[in-house]
Amino acid sequence: RKLMMSFNCFNCTVLLCLFLYSFTNGYKSLVHPNLFSSSCRGQKCSSVLKMSSSNKLFGTELFDKKILSVGVFVCSLFSSAQITFARPEGVNRPDLLPKEPTTVIDVANFLSKGQEKKVIKSIEELEKATGFRLRLLCQSYPNTPGLAIKDYWDVNDKTVVVVVDKGEGFNRKGIPTNIINLNIGSEVENVLPPQFWQRLTNKLGNQPYVKKAGEDIAVLNAVEAITFCLQSKDCTDIPFQL
Repeated sequence: RKLMMSFNCFNCTVLLCLFLYSFTNGYKSLVHPNLFSSSCRGQKCSSVLKMSSSNKLFGTELFDKKILSVGVFVCSLFSSAQITFARPEGVNRPDLLPKEPTTVIDVANFLSKGQEKKVIKSIEELEKATGFRLRLLCQSYPNTPGLAIKDYWDVNDKTVVVVVDKGEGFNRKGIPTNIINLNIGSEVENVLPPQFWQRLTNKLGNQPYVKKAGEDIAVLNAVEAITFCLQSKDCTDIPFQL
């Protein structure tokens, strides 16, 4: 998702620059329709080109330079914005994966051993009751196995991956990002409405709550909310008061 957002921003920049370039070079065809016509040959074509280059109608030379300057300026702004706001690059570090299979990977040490066992037990009970697979990754970017978890956990349409990360910093508005991020399989999306997932991340992952309650409590509450609601299948909000 991070790579896709950065890629989409780059695509928008390229398309804008191409549009401005086309407009800069193509507006003359509107003033002189014969310029790019198939009947433009030899001497006639040369005369038309001379007319267009020397034509002062609408101040075409000055207009051309202004449009080109504006195009370069706007493209530079979009390019710099893309660099400034680019999401962190993807990481793929299989060496950080546990040697033994597990449903919880805590490379950031947010959870105690007892808390980790409690989460693993809740995940096992959820999978037995519903067939849905919950997986938890606690990281501090870039210290994370990253993309390697997809094959390690065999992520599919019935999988929800909860990524708890304090390493991303701030969003585009300068606000600290939520520490809880979700990757939701398509079959899981059909069980609970989008409002539930949005409220889960906003309420349990926001920085003021995390500072007050602690990362471990935020993680435990997120797991509890997801496991409960996927079994009851009727949640639009987290099922408890904070």
